[in-house]
Amino acid sequence: MQVVALTALRPWCTGGGFSIHEGAEMRGTHATSEIGWIAVAACLLAASCTDTDVRDAGRAAPDDATVTVSEGGSLTVGAVTVDIPPNAVDSDGTLAVRVVEDDTPPPEGTQPAGEVVDIDLAGADLTGSATISFSVEGGLDGTPFVAGLDEDTWSAVATRSDGDDVVATTEHLSTFGLFVLSDKQVDAWLAELSAGAWSDSTAGSAAPACDATGQLSDDGYEVTSSGGDRVQWCVGYAGGEPVLKLDNNRGYGIVVSHDRGLAPRSAPWVPPIVLANPLQWGLWWGVWTAGASPGASVFPVHGGDAADFAVSLSPGSSTTLRTMTSPATFVIDTLDSAVAAHLRVASALGVAEADDEARQEVLKALAQTDCALAALQPGGLLARYPSPLSMDWLSAATDWAFACTGEAVTEVYGEGLGSLVTESVLNSASRGAETMATDPFFAELASGTLGYEVSVTKSGPAVGYDTRISLRGFGPIEAGMTVREAEEAANVTFTIEDFDTFEGYCYYATIDGLEGINFMVGNAGGVSSDPKAGIIGSVVTWESGWSTLSGIQVGDSEVKVLDTYGDQIYLQPHVYDLFGWYFWYEPLDAEDREYAVKFEISGEGRVTGIHAGLRDYVAAIEGCA
Repeated sequence: MQVVALTALRPWCTGGGFSIHEGAEMRGTHATSEIGWIAVAACLLAASCTDTDVRDAGRAAPDDATVTVSEGGSLTVGAVTVDIPPNAVDSDGTLAVRVVEDDTPPPEGTQPAGEVVDIDLAGADLTGSATISFSVEGGLDGTPFVAGLDEDTWSAVATRSDGDDVVATTEHLSTFGLFVLSDKQVDAWLAELSAGAWSDSTAGSAAPACDATGQLSDDGYEVTSSGGDRVQWCVGYAGGEPVLKLDNNRGYGIVVSHDRGLAPRSAPWVPPIVLANPLQWGLWWGVWTAGASPGASVFPVHGGDAADFAVSLSPGSSTTLRTMTSPATFVIDTLDSAVAAHLRVASALGVAEADDEARQEVLKALAQTDCALAALQPGGLLARYPSPLSMDWLSAATDWAFACTGEAVTEVYGEGLGSLVTESVLNSASRGAETMATDPFFAELASGTLGYEVSVTKSGPAVGYDTRISLRGFGPIEAGMTVREAEEAANVTFTIEDFDTFEGYCYYATIDGLEGINFMVGNAGGVSSDPKAGIIGSVVTWESGWSTLSGIQVGDSEVKVLDTYGDQIYLQPHVYDLFGWYFWYEPLDAEDREYAVKFEISGEGRVTGIHAGLRDYVAAIEGCA
């Protein structure tokens, strides 16, 4: 197979009444017809040549080399070497390599760094991979790579650095050039894309708007909050119900922890990495919500995003919303930025589009990487953070997030292209980490001002006709409280009845404004002249409308009671009704064994009374009699 470097001019030139064209091949460094060169020079000086393809200009004399299918071959033209390995072509052919000029714009953010060459294989097809090496002296400021020209667009090909050479691997031959992606450009992209993680701690969101805020005060609501602008909030009405609207006024994600009385009105933001691998949701969620108040619900809010919560409070009750920055929110945002940074560079190099499809592809690979799984395991990265978070941990988490994303990108786009993209991003991330400590986020971190609270209180009694009877009492009123403690807990006033009937040892109390609900009170420590110092033993009702937590009320059938509580009901014959029963509800938890619920069942099979509270009081057949 003949390998020929085509560097001779092939113009057609007319002028001065004559026409000249190349009549023979030029080989080695020997000159062709002296007349031909003189004619060409004359044409050029006279500006009488026709406009030819600029890629044919500036060719040097060709070199020949014999290459066989079994042995392959190599050819160097200027600073470019093309290698065809053994068994990489299907037959003998002619490899044509020539240096050309090209005015196609380089890939975004890059600069040309070497010659552009046309490579053609005539008489044979490439069946394997060829390598194209660009020799670089003195190094380049940035990430060098080789790109191929396809329909007036440069696209990077698998590239690696080998000493002073930049080596590309390709399975097709066309036009190739050497370019360099500057560190400054990658740094600028990364700074923009990583703003959600650390570069911009203030999202600058406007305060949310709420309707009928003045009506809240009239309805007995009071709102208090922490100082500062970490979150923006308002409380008002929406759809006829009270709502608390909250905007995350930071560029990084937060976790909202809230007590009963608040319910999210929209679905939480879920990290894309979790969506890519739902099996990891439990692990992520456990780490993400570490530090939340016991028993509180949690709700993630992405940087700059908003969340709405329905407020459902009984009179005399309150609820609190708290924000926190967990380690996982920082890592998830950093992973998100890392994926965006890699795709930004990949898009500029023509490797991939920075769209949602490419994003999901990388996220799926990321969710399966060993480094992502290892970070979530006991003792992994996310389990080793101190409290409060430290700069050392955040720096390590950033390094991990970008390195882990680099693995995923390499998995998706292959070792050559993936490593090319990852190299420039990781270098930039390493430089960016050095400036993290100057960001306002870390000033907040150091000052301990990452927490924020909003509390909503509704005045008035904490119990009403919608309050239900429980194993331990009635709403916030629990058996074992004194009457006075119950008044404070429920913001109500009790009226004492029949205090003197049994000389203060046992009597009843009722809540002002609520009919049909009674409380059996005893003086366990002896008779007191203060009736409100007595201990509430049980709550009793013989009227319909007052139901248990499970929905049983006076008038319901015994069948409904048995269906509701099942094996937790045991039967005791009624003392005064020959065909009646006492249905006792037995709690399963050991800490509840001193409490009980007793349903009085008539001979007709209907509930006639409900007693709940301390077992000894509930067992009293005749109450205080």
